[in-house]
Amino acid sequence: MRAQSAERAGRAGLAAALGIAGTEVRAAAGSLLDLPLGDAPAAPAPVAHPLVAVEKAKLEENSARLRAVERSYVPRFNLESTVYGRGSGAKVDGSLSGGLNGLGLERANWAAGLTVTFPLAEIASLRAAPADCSGERTR
Repeated sequence: MRAQSAERAGRAGLAAALGIAGTEVRAAAGSLLDLPLGDAPAAPAPVAHPLVAVEKAKLEENSARLRAVERSYVPRFNLESTVYGRGSGAKVDGSLSGGLNGLGLERANWAAGLTVTFPLAEIASLRAAPADCSGERTR
């Protein structure tokens, strides 16, 4: 009874919205009420769904974080170098050259080095606290 009452109220509301209040409104049987011919459209592949792409990106991010933690105790090699020069105008005998003679780079030098950083103290803590799914280390 409620469904029939709701149907009558809906028809009356539709008639009022169409500007033909008091007239009975009925759906005419036609092509809009028939099922479409042919095959139903294929459902999209789950791989193409945006939420699947988001979860896949999260998985790749967590895998990258895990690889970074696993390799964080690997030694790092840094090549460092410098080149510098000075010009004071001072001579070996202690006298000074006059004028603008001290502005030129009369003495040059260079240095090169290799720095190896190996975090020995962190190996035990990294192995004791593996990364969880969110990328945070657990204790």
